[in-house]
Parts: sequence; C-alpha cells; structure tokens
Amino acid sequence: MKNETSFKKGNKAAEKWTEEEATKTFNEMLKTLQETNRPVMEVIENERTGAKSIFINPSTLYLSMHQFINDMDYKGVMPYRTFYHCLGKFPVLHGIKKQMSEIVLNTINVLGMTGNASPTMVIWRSKQLGEKDISRQELTGKDGEDLDFNVTVVK
Repeated sequence: MKNETSFKKGNKAAEKWTEEEATKTFNEMLKTLQETNRPVMEVIENERTGAKSIFINPSTLYLSMHQFINDMDYKGVMPYRTFYHCLGKFPVLHGIKKQMSEIVLNTINVLGMTGNASPTMVIWRSKQLGEKDISRQELTGKDGEDLDFNVTVVK
C-alpha cells in the first residue's frame, strides 16, 4: 500500500537540480579548475653539474576528471553521482565538461613536455580523456611514382 504522502508518477518536487542550477554549478567548477590547474614551473639547478631542469609538482594538479569530480564532491560543491546524473539529463552541460577535460589534458601534456611525467602515463591518460591518434597513409605507385587513376563514370 502506498503512503498517502508519496509523490505521484511524474512529479518533479523531489528533484533538486534544475538545468539552470546545474549549469551554474558546472560553470563554477570550470572556473575552479581554470584557476587551480595551472602548472607552476620551477627551474632547478643541479648543484654538482650545474645543469638546469624544469620541475613541476604534479601533486598540486588535477590529472584526471575523476580526481577533480571527487574533490568537488569532498568540498561539497556537487556529489559525484549527481555530476553524471546531470550530464545525462541536461545535454547543455556536455560542452562545459569538454572544457574541463581539455584543461586536464593540457596540464598532462605540459607535464609530459617538460619531462615531469612518464611518456607512457601521458599517452595513456590522454587517450582516456578522448585524444585520438591521427593516422595518415600516403599512397604511391611503383618506385615512388604518382598513382595513375583511370576514372570511368557510369550513368
């Protein structure tokens, strides 16, 4: 037997997140990521050899969306499951999430280019965030000559 106070089917009274609220929160999360996920580079000189190298402390950076969303959940901004629930419910949020992923990906690339992260980790993480390999194939004829095409149009 149903409780007298239960909501009728289709009632939205129990829903906390409207599209407007979710968009506002996602934009706040994007702003937080833009402000905090900037690699700070330090030039370190080897005392013995005098060689200089660039160092970035990755422990202060978000290197995955999972890590960032968990942190936002911990700080009470938006629960982890709610983040993905809102993404499924409001397609407008996919663009904001893509911007967040690009910030994380750029951070990972900077770490890789400065030698502060393993190339294997950088490639693996980049592919997890949706970066694709570009493959191109050049076709040539015998001994590198141009290919000869005979095109016949049939009507």
